[in-house]
Amino acid sequence: MLQAHHFYVESIIEREAMNINELQKFIGDALQVPVYILNEETINAFEKTNCFMKEVQPYYTMENITLHSGLVQENIFYEIRDLLNTHLILFRFSGESVAIGPFVEGSWDDTHAEELLAKLKLPSTYFVPFKMYYCGFQKENVQTIMRVVSAALNAFTGKKWNLKHRVLNGQPNIEAALDYSIIAEQDFSLVEKRYMIENRFFDSFKSGDVQKIMRAHKNMRPMGAGISYWMTEKYVSEGATAVRTLCRKAAEAAGVNVLVVDAISQEFGQKCGLNRDPIKVTAIMEEMVLRFANAVAEAKAAHYSNPLRRVIDYINLHLSNGLSMKELSEVAGISPSHLSKLFKQETNLTTSEFIANARCEKAAELLRKTELSVQDIAAFVGYIDNNYFVKVFKKWSGKSPTQYRKTNI
Repeated sequence: MLQAHHFYVESIIEREAMNINELQKFIGDALQVPVYILNEETINAFEKTNCFMKEVQPYYTMENITLHSGLVQENIFYEIRDLLNTHLILFRFSGESVAIGPFVEGSWDDTHAEELLAKLKLPSTYFVPFKMYYCGFQKENVQTIMRVVSAALNAFTGKKWNLKHRVLNGQPNIEAALDYSIIAEQDFSLVEKRYMIENRFFDSFKSGDVQKIMRAHKNMRPMGAGISYWMTEKYVSEGATAVRTLCRKAAEAAGVNVLVVDAISQEFGQKCGLNRDPIKVTAIMEEMVLRFANAVAEAKAAHYSNPLRRVIDYINLHLSNGLSMKELSEVAGISPSHLSKLFKQETNLTTSEFIANARCEKAAELLRKTELSVQDIAAFVGYIDNNYFVKVFKKWSGKSPTQYRKTNI
């Protein structure tokens, strides 16, 4: 990545002055990160596009961006680190304040995100929207951005810029089995071979068999030139994007909830980013296909009717909500009484029992994987009354949350 940035910088011809818009375009092209020249219009657009929640991102509001854009001094990089682990860089050039970002430095991690939301007292309902928000940002390094911008300013202005780094803490106002060798023997054109293998890969998702899907994915790779999974440094990003698109559409066609599909797609789109290392991208793609395959297998294994499948997906995505029968029946598209009968027939549980089990399963996962307090976990999965949560969890697991954590670390 850094070599690519250096290529951009070294290609600049030195000159005495440059237009602020040229600098904006150059930095955006070099880093693939949004760049804003701050004024009333762009600050308004910034908040609408990038502020997930004002309460935990006060620096991303119009009020604070406007305030700080007027205070930014030349020769200083102001790095904003917000509570949701996104970053924003502010600096001044030619009398104008410039913002670079938001961007993220770390890849998405489900458990870390759940722990973060719980610490911020945000319920699990925010998990999927937060994942889509976070994974929509380019992964970049603050030091790399500083080096690229410094080098650009040096080259464009013909003078040395010694930019200092100042950090703002982000909380100013708050606490199918396919044998490739058989295909190779047939007299097909390269394009025909490519489409045959891609279609076989797509169709493998219909089975819900994880091993079959992984074998089909493996058999895409030996095709080399012409196949969507192009294992050369020049085209590896394009190949990864094509495979991600295939997986996304195949999983959707196989019955996986579109919100689940999109969340996985966003996560691995960010993990790949502009990575040009075929070995690293191959490993990321392997992990991604496995995630999609497991999602399909889970959807297939349930054998639920379509209305119930919609409701179960909705429950899992909104665990901390009240989840009334009226709300769930609207999701299912059937009457509350009919939905109650479906739950009992297909899960052998009442709706309330199913919701309680789902909440306890998520709570148990957090007890095993994090150090969050029992009270924070209870609130995250939808129980305001901590004592009631302990009672429900003990009925589900046979142990109190504290005992469960001690015996499952």
